[in-house]
Amino acid sequence: WSLADDRQVQQFDGHADAVTCVATAPDGQDIVSSRNNTVRVWSMASGEEVRRFEGHTNGVNCVTFTPDNQHVVSGSDDRTVRVWSLTSGEEVQRIAIEIDENWPRGRVLSVAVTPDGQHVIGGSDDNSARVWSLVSGA
Repeated sequence: WSLADDRQVQQFDGHADAVTCVATAPDGQDIVSSRNNTVRVWSMASGEEVRRFEGHTNGVNCVTFTPDNQHVVSGSDDRTVRVWSLTSGEEVQRIAIEIDENWPRGRVLSVAVTPDGQHVIGGSDDNSARVWSLVSGA
C-alpha cells in the first residue's frame, strides 16, 4: 500500500494458505512471505516470485532478511529456525529447538537478526526468546 494515498501498489499471490508474515529486504528490492511450509521471495517491482525455499515440515510463522541481504531466516511450527541463501537457494543452517518430552512446545513464532548479522533471536511458544550465533550455530 502507498502511505501517501492509501492505494494498493502490488499484490503477491501464490501461497496455498494464509500468509502469516512478511518482511522487506534491506535494499527494498524484494519481500519475503511465509506459510504452508514454504518461504517465498518476491520482486517488489514485478510482483513475481524470484525464489522459493522448501524444507520446513510444518507451517512457517515468521521470516526476515539478514542485514547484508544475503540470507532469509525463517521460524516454524516444526521447531526449527532455518537460514537460507538468497544466492544458491539452499538451506545453509538449521537450528532445532530442544524440548523436553514433558513440555512439548517449541514452535518458533518470531525471528529477528541483530543489526551486525551475527545472531538470530527466536521467540517460542515455550515462553522463551533464545539467541543463536549465525556464525557458529550455537
